[in-house]
Amino acid sequence: MNSPGETPAILIVRRKSSWIAMLRAFKVYVDDKKLTTLKSGDEARLEIAPGPHKIDVTGALWSKTERWDIDVQPGQTITFECGVRAKGLYLVLAIVFGWNVCKPVLQHMPGGVWLVLAGSLLVFALTVAYFAMSFKRGTMYYLRQMN
Repeated sequence: MNSPGETPAILIVRRKSSWIAMLRAFKVYVDDKKLTTLKSGDEARLEIAPGPHKIDVTGALWSKTERWDIDVQPGQTITFECGVRAKGLYLVLAIVFGWNVCKPVLQHMPGGVWLVLAGSLLVFALTVAYFAMSFKRGTMYYLRQMN
């Protein structure tokens, strides 16, 4: 990525440690090329060529962070942090989806069918609200410059 004899710039990307989406690897892109993946709490130190670059991160096929345009100088270190933006609603969805997994057990209990129906409707309503919020903001992930 660097020409011979040129001092590279250093890009540091830290993924905030969180149990939300902790099993999902975040992919770090510089100029639309995937350079690395980050697990929850990971940090990557990448050498990049001095000059203008576009940086973004994705944790899913359909959602990327805002794209950052940077212009780095030789030897400059620039640091970014990324993570999950939607916390409260994501927690509710995780609990509801976890509850929804119990459907087979609930169906064999008296009144279980009604619980499954109510749970399914709640899951549907919360999923619609979650995706509406996600699309309104443009993304459920964030990327911010730290220095």
